[in-house]
Amino acid sequence: MPLPERWLKGFADVQAAVSRMVLRQELTAIEARRFLQSLPRGRSRGLAWATPAGTGLRLASRAEDASVCLAGPERLRLLEKLMPFARALRIYGPLPDDGTRGAEPSAWDLVLDGARLVFVVSPEPFRGFLGEGGVLADLAAADEDVVERLVDGLHGQSEIG
Repeated sequence: MPLPERWLKGFADVQAAVSRMVLRQELTAIEARRFLQSLPRGRSRGLAWATPAGTGLRLASRAEDASVCLAGPERLRLLEKLMPFARALRIYGPLPDDGTRGAEPSAWDLVLDGARLVFVVSPEPFRGFLGEGGVLADLAAADEDVVERLVDGLHGQSEIG
């Protein structure tokens, strides 16, 4: 089945975003259920940060070094229906780089018996991953050999369609 071009670009940007993430927190099933139940039910405004609090997480309006960005925290409520089968929840995000943190993507890995569900959350709820530019940023930083191989693979095409 052919996919729309914007979907393919979005899938590529998700991969670029996830490649920059590291494990930031891990919650037991009980702690994860408690955190998910504490999330807002309606649309939230502004950025929220999942911040360590005791053995669990809480939402905060400001980032700390151990916080993970969660723009549109109500989106995670989708995981609630799977919580009876969960063993743990692993939270991934980029490491803070310079102290000034804005919206960032995050990944929420629900560990089930014999399976895992990874829910990647975009830094802006209304936009998804389309247009993040992660693939182009990686390509701009790539060494010359990688760029030459890509150019060779394009077979003289000036555009990728």
